[in-house]
Amino acid sequence: MDLPPDSKLPNLLFYEELLAANSGDYAWPLLDENSASSLCYASGTTDTPPSRCAVFASFDAAAFLCINPTMPNSMNVSIHDSVMPVVPMFHINVSGLPHAVPLTSTKIVFPGPCLYSKSLCELLEQEQITVSPGSLTVWLGLLKYMSTE
Repeated sequence: MDLPPDSKLPNLLFYEELLAANSGDYAWPLLDENSASSLCYASGTTDTPPSRCAVFASFDAAAFLCINPTMPNSMNVSIHDSVMPVVPMFHINVSGLPHAVPLTSTKIVFPGPCLYSKSLCELLEQEQITVSPGSLTVWLGLLKYMSTE
C-alpha cells in the first residue's frame, strides 16, 4: 500500500504494516471480567479546582459499552462509517467507540494533537468522516472557520 500523496500528516502508518511487523505469537492472559481493562484520567472540565480523577473500566463494562454505539437509536456506527473522535480519550472511552469501532470494522481516524479548525475541516473532507463526537467548543470553532472560508 502507498500512503496518499496529498497527505500532510507526519508519521502516518498503516495498521496492516504494524500487524505484519509482529510474529503473532502472543499468549493471551486469562483475566477476570471484573478486572480493570482501561484507566482514564479526567481533569479541568469543571469549574472546580484542578484535580485529577482516575476512572477504571472493567472488561465487563467494556463489553457492554462496545454494543451501544452500534445500535440504531444511538450512533448507529457500522462498517459504512468513518469515525473521528475529537475528544480526549477519557471522554471517548465512555462512549464505547474505542470498542465498537473494531467490533464493526469501522474506519477510525485520530486527528492527533492539531485540533485547529482548518486541520479538522481538511480531515473531515479527506477522510469522509461520517461520525465525529466532539465538544461544543470544537464544533463552534469549526463553524466559525467555515463561515470565513
